[in-house]
Amino acid sequence: MYKFPIRIPPGKFLSISQGFKPDIHEGNDVVCGDGPSTFGLPFVWPFPFPGKIYDSVADSPIAAESRHAHAQVDGIDPATGISYSVLCIHLSSVIYTVAPGADSPVRFLMGEAIGYLGNSGMVSPKPTLQNPFGGSHAHLGLGIKNPGEMNYKMVDPSLYFDITSPFYGPDDPSLDKPVYDWAGMTGPVVPSIPAPFKFTRNLYFGLINPDVIELQKRLGVSPTYAGFGPKTLAAVIQYQKANGISPAVGFVGPITRNSLNK
Repeated sequence: MYKFPIRIPPGKFLSISQGFKPDIHEGNDVVCGDGPSTFGLPFVWPFPFPGKIYDSVADSPIAAESRHAHAQVDGIDPATGISYSVLCIHLSSVIYTVAPGADSPVRFLMGEAIGYLGNSGMVSPKPTLQNPFGGSHAHLGLGIKNPGEMNYKMVDPSLYFDITSPFYGPDDPSLDKPVYDWAGMTGPVVPSIPAPFKFTRNLYFGLINPDVIELQKRLGVSPTYAGFGPKTLAAVIQYQKANGISPAVGFVGPITRNSLNK
């Protein structure tokens, strides 16, 4: 079995809150204790061969029920020719966005973060500004395609990934930079070319999310960490006042995001 494709802090553990049911719930719902402990954990590529990003969409954690941030990454085991497609939905954010099926040059290596767990889409309880961690979990799906087959078959991820053996360690930013392989999955891998960070989601007081770190860097808040606390709130209000954004209440919505992204 392979390691479970979620990176958690040492001393924590994962559990499956809802199992695989063919044609009904084709995946495993996974949590790491409670909502605050689950939210923001990295969803990582679990295989020792590269994975090509197939579909990756960022969305707000408080969104319409039919929408969710998700990422799907595909890879081929060169030893067996078996293709694997790993899908994670209800993410809070993704490392890289791409339209479904686009010929993206992005490749993920084992242990690299693809996105961060969250509670977007149809979750229960629904997240609110008062309870931003409500419903936080990962829905992990796995498709397998044998050589010569045209379509992926959805299988129970727990038969292939060991829930008792996830990836361990802190959220190391050095692991969260996908590589760009312009020659194809079996060709040479060149160093990553990170694109300028763009704010795509609402940020607000009390939120814990990797995007907050980028916000703190942009506004000169030190030390940086993933929590939107009083220092970050004060910095956002100061930025909004300096840039004529009203109301200057510290909520990073579309107007403030557009200003930060210029």
